[in-house]
Amino acid sequence: MLSMGGTSRDFTGIWIPKEIWLSSTLSLMEKVLFVEIHSLDNERGCFASNQYFANFFGVSARQIRRYLLSLKKQRLVTITICNFTDRVMRAAGKHTPVKYGLSGEHGGIFSRESNRRGFKGVWIPKEIWLSPELSLMEKVLFAEIQSLDNERGCFASNKYFGGFFGVSSRHIGTHVASLLDKGFITVSIRNRNERVIHAAGKFARVPDAQLRQLAQLKGELIHRLTISHGRR
Repeated sequence: MLSMGGTSRDFTGIWIPKEIWLSSTLSLMEKVLFVEIHSLDNERGCFASNQYFANFFGVSARQIRRYLLSLKKQRLVTITICNFTDRVMRAAGKHTPVKYGLSGEHGGIFSRESNRRGFKGVWIPKEIWLSPELSLMEKVLFAEIQSLDNERGCFASNKYFGGFFGVSSRHIGTHVASLLDKGFITVSIRNRNERVIHAAGKFARVPDAQLRQLAQLKGELIHRLTISHGRR
């Protein structure tokens, strides 16, 4: 059980459904605030304060209040007052099924990519979500890279990430370099100009030399078993 700032939860990470992750009507802060409320919403509700959220995301309590009002207006959270002073928040869909009533999804390249990868949402493990080593942008950028990283890797450009998160390509380049320095991703260049990004831990990769050695050992073992069987 994780406990922070008066909040507690059985916690392994956060799940962000595609309707939230790809929404063009929600800002990045509204998305991550919603999923944090969703994570903290137990059977009694979420009791976290604006100051808790402000400290968690590195913004002001006043900004958090504005984001909460926006989420309430879009019917993604409900807010009630109990015992005159206790604020209780509920996240839409946490305890009862709901179809998120968001009016938009990133169009163009974003929607095409989500359809191509059979996209349902992104999972951010607690080691990433709670990491003091990573900024908020680095956390969500890692999540998107991990989501796009298939067996061949992630080929998305800085321009793609910039358009998705609403920041400049240069800004993305800084965060990609930071994730690389911190060991959360690997970056390689293929065919001289094709960048390939792999998220740490997404796929277990065995070096080619070890694969060849294993194949050779397998061949030798089969050969010995064949000879042994022929002598019987």
